[in-house]
Parts: sequence; C-alpha cells; structure tokens
Amino acid sequence: MRRAAFLFVAAVALLAAGCGGGGSKGKASGPPLTKAQYQMRLQQLSNQIGAQLRQSVSPSNKLKKSDLPKLQDALRSFAGKVAALNPPAAVKDLHTRLVSAMRGLADDLPGIVEKLDRAKDPSAAIAALFGAKSIQALIRLQQQYKDKGYDISTLLDAGSGP
Repeated sequence: MRRAAFLFVAAVALLAAGCGGGGSKGKASGPPLTKAQYQMRLQQLSNQIGAQLRQSVSPSNKLKKSDLPKLQDALRSFAGKVAALNPPAAVKDLHTRLVSAMRGLADDLPGIVEKLDRAKDPSAAIAALFGAKSIQALIRLQQQYKDKGYDISTLLDAGSGP
C-alpha cells in the first residue's frame, strides 16, 4: 500500500480520538459521569488507542496485511473500554451510537483498506476513506456531540499523544 495506508491509520486514530471511542459487550457501571469526567475519560482512552495503534502498525507508510487484524483488535479494545463508561444522560444515545459506529469501523476495515490500496492518487484515497459509511457515521456523531455542547476537539491530538 502507498501513502493511502498511512493516511488511513492517521485518520482512524483521529476519528477514534475525535469521536470519543467505541463500544463493548460490557455494561457501564456506577453513576453517570459528569460532562467533565466523561470528556476527560474519553481523552485518556483516546491517548491509549493512539499509543496502541502506533505499537500495532508497521512504522512505515505501508500498511501490511498483517497489520489489519491488529488495527481491528485495537479498535475493538478501545470500543470495549469506551462502552464501559457510563455517559452523562445528555449524550447517552450518542454514546450508544458511537459504540455501534466504532464496531462498524473495525468491521469495515478490510474493505476500506482494499479501496485505499487501489487508490491511484491522494484525492482518490481521501474519497475512499471519507466515503466509508462507518467513517461518515463517526463524523456525524462528532458534530452531534458538539451540538450538545461537548467540545471534544482537543481529542484530535490523541493520535500523536504520549
């Protein structure tokens, strides 16, 4: 794969971070988090996925086939940790949809990567990436969080965090 693979890895990390995460089969426990606690916890989890993705994927612009299951596992692990959060009532529905969207992204990875691999130029790669339904769902969710007053824009740095 070409630079499109690098673009994909970066975008996955940014989207996961910017959208706050994924889901799990586990149940949230304890009282609902406050808005500040929720945003802080999402930031911590986003930093963790960024580190996990950097460790899981080859340190080159080329995404190997062997990297795909590692990426999927990292996203599913992240999703599980986020699903275990008990979000504030104001975003409970968004949180549930976010869990589903992150699982969808993990499931969609093989097809997305295949399209990226076939892309002839960067604009085709970007179109393939952002044309994916799971990516579009995550982008919409990010905006819906913003509409509810949740500023998660600082999470976009998570892909390059500690």
